[in-house]
Amino acid sequence: MIDKNIKRDIKNLINILNKYPMSGIDDSVRLRDEKQEEYQWDLWLRRVDDERVVYKEIFEIYVRPLIYNICNFDVLREKGLDWAFIRKYEPGGRVKLPAHFDTTCYTVNIPLSDPSDYEGGEFLLVNNKNTIPEWIGGPDRLNLITDDLVKNNYASPIKPEMGDVIVLRGENNKVAPPNLHRVYNVKKGERYILCLFFDHPEINDMPNIFNKYYIIVIQRFYINF
Repeated sequence: MIDKNIKRDIKNLINILNKYPMSGIDDSVRLRDEKQEEYQWDLWLRRVDDERVVYKEIFEIYVRPLIYNICNFDVLREKGLDWAFIRKYEPGGRVKLPAHFDTTCYTVNIPLSDPSDYEGGEFLLVNNKNTIPEWIGGPDRLNLITDDLVKNNYASPIKPEMGDVIVLRGENNKVAPPNLHRVYNVKKGERYILCLFFDHPEINDMPNIFNKYYIIVIQRFYINF
């Protein structure tokens, strides 16, 4: 159960963000028939991109301490933060995230919505020990692969709780294969999630502090093979 003060801080953060415009970016992780919408607030970006509005002050004042209170992790003291954003899934906007691998060393996702706030929007993650070279191709092919895994009870979509810490490995991880994952259609309501991408030539894997969260995540998704 999430601490009531953290839940209060999350709701306050969402209220603040909704006063600011979101950005629409050229997202490679989308299906061919998806329209490009404005669906997220960029909070931190290591590289220079003059076309993006990046709300670094909000990140420093609200998001950085929130992350620390949730998992005792100072996101800016750890090497490798490449990109941070809060994404909003809703009907009429961004409704889903096709199956894909992150191009990171590791990624940390923290849901900012109660499961009761929205219908649909389940999250699916596949144990990286089962990643095989044949799992290549675009989102359409990878969606079919995850559909088959679910059909055969090798993976199960879940609705994470607000404040959960979901850690997964990306394609640039030097220790283990990446985790295939996706978000299903949000049919009603609003689903918010904080995404932190870590990537740097000098980091090989996630810090030890995240090992326990990774194990919990894998167990929750009922990976059977």
